[in-house]
Amino acid sequence: MYKILCIVLLILFNYVVPIWADEIDLSVYFNKPLAACENNIPCSRLARWQCLAQACDADGNQKPTDCYVTFEADKTRADLAICRAESSSSEENIQSVLTAIPGAKVADILQGLVMMRALKGDGIGCQNRIKEYVGPYGQSWTTFWITAMSGCRILSNQRSVQDEQNDYLVWNEVVLGNKKCSDIQNTEMQMMCNTGVLLGEKI
Repeated sequence: MYKILCIVLLILFNYVVPIWADEIDLSVYFNKPLAACENNIPCSRLARWQCLAQACDADGNQKPTDCYVTFEADKTRADLAICRAESSSSEENIQSVLTAIPGAKVADILQGLVMMRALKGDGIGCQNRIKEYVGPYGQSWTTFWITAMSGCRILSNQRSVQDEQNDYLVWNEVVLGNKKCSDIQNTEMQMMCNTGVLLGEKI
């Protein structure tokens, strides 16, 4: 009841809705891994990212489109675009992927690319690329990108899922006035909290 009251008051006085810990879904980052999928065919987003990362690795087959059960577009063109963007997620390379995969969305493509980077151990690079795309911490940050930042840390083994969830619970308490941003353990989350990401509008 108290949580509902807080939301109502924030809408009335600030016209923004707080992002609560229970709205942050981290399940995609510990879902069925590729090794647990039948016939080694991706059966989850995590498995797909793992498959793509392996395919575009220096020792991979350079055929990331094999990670899709069905792929209607030009596979050769898409394979080249995806692995090139995995190596360097520049705007130009991302646009090439969008052109090669009809119906793809920039946010989904970028999420996949940075998660591939995290799976290879580059959690910092993963987070920095997201920050470069979304911009400075503030109300432009949505649950999608806040969650993706957690994915960077989880998939690169910087932090556990439990570590992330614990910080989100503290974050809730900050909104309720029971704790401070400095009580959050992760530095990036602290900065988000201090700059008002918590009160960003939801998508």
